[in-house]
Amino acid sequence: LFFLHNMIIVALIDGEIKFRVNDAWDSYFGDSGADGTLDAGGDNITVTAGNYRIKLNLMDNTYQLNQL
Repeated sequence: LFFLHNMIIVALIDGEIKFRVNDAWDSYFGDSGADGTLDAGGDNITVTAGNYRIKLNLMDNTYQLNQL
C-alpha cells in the first residue's frame, strides 16, 4: 500500500530532519532551497524543539511542518 499524502504528529528536538524511503538511507528527501519542496538527496531540514504536524505530498514533492 502506497500513500501519496501522509501526515503525522510528532515531538521533535532541536536539530535536523530528512524523510527516508522504507527506513533506509539509499533513498531520502531533504530541502536544498528551504522552500518547502522535497529534493531527492537534499539538505537537512532544520527544526526547533516542539510538537509538529508534518504533512508530505508526494504528488507535488512538497512538505509542511506546522508547530502545534
